[in-house]
Amino acid sequence: MLKQPSLKEFLQMFILFEDASVEELANAIGVSPRTIFNIFEDKNVTDDIKQKCYSFLYRYNGSINKATIEFNQDIFEGKLLYHGSKDGVLSPTKDVSRDKCDFGNGFYLSDNYDQAVDFVCAYPNSAIYGFEFLKEKDLNIVTLDCDLDWMISICYYRGKLKEYENSKELKRALKITQDADVIICPIADNRMIQIITNFADGKITSEQAKYSLRALNLGNQYVFKTDKALKCLRHINSFYLCEVEKAEHISKVKERVNATRKHVEDTIKKYRRDGKYIDEVFK
Repeated sequence: MLKQPSLKEFLQMFILFEDASVEELANAIGVSPRTIFNIFEDKNVTDDIKQKCYSFLYRYNGSINKATIEFNQDIFEGKLLYHGSKDGVLSPTKDVSRDKCDFGNGFYLSDNYDQAVDFVCAYPNSAIYGFEFLKEKDLNIVTLDCDLDWMISICYYRGKLKEYENSKELKRALKITQDADVIICPIADNRMIQIITNFADGKITSEQAKYSLRALNLGNQYVFKTDKALKCLRHINSFYLCEVEKAEHISKVKERVNATRKHVEDTIKKYRRDGKYIDEVFK
């Protein structure tokens, strides 16, 4: 498990480092001194108090979660991955995932903590779970780039290619990941899905779509498709998301969308004569 201090320990460290009194700490958080003493005495605290304390700590010194990850980075042999849960429930199973996910049923994780938070920051009960991925030699791990095969697969699993189900090109692309235990590929958020949908609807070419998607560059997702793959995952920590952290991520997501909009529009214009339309790919 990650060595993350408790709320009690975080508050005690603040008092120590800032040479503050319990009364000063309580006033800074907006609670009573008795509430602080209750935390120090390991008494149960309400969700509201927990929210206030963690929000205060986030404003004081940034993300506790990211600091914990960075501090513990060297103690793990495997790859650290993060799963964002909208309802705060941990369900590491290949059979429970969003309807029409990028690669169908599977357990989806990100290799980037911030990206995992971005996907669930708008939900009131969301949480982040950390895992260590201990690869085994006999795992079939398939890696896809931001290319045509990746786009075709996402279009298919999201129900966009029903009229091409008998196409040899579609069957060829799907065969690449058919027997995969783990699929490593670019993350597709709502903005990227819109670009892929435009490609599936014949509005833009494969090259326009590909270079627009590369411009967004959200990092990689790991899709665990089999029970054998899930056995290689070890839960290492559950991360509490305070409202201040989620609000900051919501703001950054909006900024990123605005910053990339013009770039995507220019990319689509630049490659308008390159690539193939969807009906040309599957002709």
